[in-house]
Amino acid sequence: EQRGATRYPAQGEFTLTLGGGEVVHKGQLKDVSDSGVFVKMGTPPSDTFVNKNGEMKLVSEVDGRELEIVGDVRVIRVTSRGVGLYINAIEKEARMDFVKLMISVRYNNS
Repeated sequence: EQRGATRYPAQGEFTLTLGGGEVVHKGQLKDVSDSGVFVKMGTPPSDTFVNKNGEMKLVSEVDGRELEIVGDVRVIRVTSRGVGLYINAIEKEARMDFVKLMISVRYNNS
């Protein structure tokens, strides 16, 4: 456990697209930090995708409002339960929604 950022339990529907759009994995957000997420998946990507970049779409709810956060990620680790992702960049329109999500999970887990 050599993570630099604190992880907070979170919920949301998650879609991970790898291989230039050819490989799509769906799962449930388990936790989130300032720099990444862990997503529970019934069938995670193979470990050949470690260090590969992909696209994420996270749909979560904060204060009764649905947030859709889209961005670029890098696969950090793959386990039998899911995948750890580093967030490379979040689309400009979604940055504030990600900040709202982080504030919410920090507040609710403090």
